Parts: sequence; C-alpha cells; structure tokens
Amino acid sequence: MNPLSILKSVIISLLLFNLAWAITACKKNNSNSIKSYMRYKVDGEQKQYDTCYVTLMGQFPNSTPPFYYCAIACGRYGNSGIIATLYNNNEISATQYTEAIFSRTQIPTAILGGYRDANNALYISWQNGWPNYPVTVDITEVTARYVKGKFSGTMRIVDGTNEIAITGGEFLALTNK
Repeated sequence: MNPLSILKSVIISLLLFNLAWAITACKKNNSNSIKSYMRYKVDGEQKQYDTCYVTLMGQFPNSTPPFYYCAIACGRYGNSGIIATLYNNNEISATQYTEAIFSRTQIPTAILGGYRDANNALYISWQNGWPNYPVTVDITEVTARYVKGKFSGTMRIVDGTNEIAITGGEFLALTNK
C-alpha cells in the first residue's frame, strides 16, 4: 500500500469514528434535555408557558452579612407571564418562601409580579403601603441546570383594588449553566 492510500484509510476511519461519536452524543443530549415550563391558574383559568428561566440568582453585592435573591420569569415579553422573586439570608434552596417580611429588606421573601390581564393591566403581589397578600413559593429542587417548584398567591392590579387568585402554579426554570 502506498502512503497516500494509508493516509486516506486513516482519515476515513477517523471521520467515521467522529461521526458515530457525534450521533451517540446527540442522542444522549436529546434524552437528557430539560424542558422549561410554567403553568398556573388565574381565577380558575389555566395559563401555560414553555419558556421559563432563572433570570437572576446570587448574592446581593456588598451585602454584609450576605443575603441572596432569585428571580424566575416565564413566557416572553408582554404575554402575561409571572415573575417570582425570592429573598433569603442563605443561598436559594429547596424550601418555602412566603409573603413574610424579610427583615433585611423590609419586603416579602416571595413576591409574584408581571401578570397582565386582557386589558394589559399589570398585577403584582406586593407594593409599599399595601397589605401583605398571601404568596407561597415552594422550591422543590435546585440544581446547576434548573430550579423547580410550585407557587400560589393573590395579586392586585397596580392602579386599583382588583385582586386575582393564582393557584396550582408549577415551574421548571432553566439557569444559564
């Protein structure tokens, strides 16, 4: 065999090996892919979104002693998705966050916001001067790739007194890792 034929055989073998490896890797990635979601009911009406992300998570800069935050957002801009914001003295973990006041910030440890009704009116669960509306966010799992949990609560229209009930909420929000 001449050297050119041997080189072609080696290159073809390497290409076939890399192709087989790439196909196997793609199959593994597809079987392990994680789909984000958020679903909940607004006054009994089901809402569902297939895009949900942890948009912010970490320690507040220069906080001594440190305190932590997490913002979970679903849907796309302007489509009635809910944002859940959490505050804690420790890193965000699998625990329950509520409307209870976080002493370090004087705001609730869990706030729901961002929901817009058919008239584009904005609803949130907390604003300075309002009563503390009931909110529960149960984080059930925190990994490097996602945060998973359930939520419910009451939200109020920003420019008025109309309230809505959020029930049966659940989400799987992807991190940027």
